[in-house]
Amino acid sequence: MTFTKTMKPLATIAATVMAAAVVAAPAQARGGGTTITAALHGAAGFPNASGSAKLKKDGAKREFEVEVEHVRSLAGKRLTVFVHGTKVGRMRVGGLGRAELSRSTERGQRVPQVSKGNRVNVRTAAGKLAVTGRF
Repeated sequence: MTFTKTMKPLATIAATVMAAAVVAAPAQARGGGTTITAALHGAAGFPNASGSAKLKKDGAKREFEVEVEHVRSLAGKRLTVFVHGTKVGRMRVGGLGRAELSRSTERGQRVPQVSKGNRVNVRTAAGKLAVTGRF
């Protein structure tokens, strides 16, 4: 078998796979619901801290995620997440200064109602503001 005869079937398979990927991507995007995000920035006591908050809505399903980074001085401590003044949950800061909180209605968890303009605050157990931002 020559090089050309081997490459032609492979090129056909590659083209088929690429075409399927191009068709599948828009289908996933259409069914994805809506997502709103908030960039979180460090408060006075934690100027290097940063993070993000995200709410995904798809029909009755909702998922809320918060991530905080660059708070190594709080390693091992708990942080509390508030949205629009309401406590959403707590998360523990890992040894590298990173914490995550995830809530999903699919797991039977309470997920906050979030609207554009709502404030997200993440505070230490003592109530000190670590990061803040707005959806």
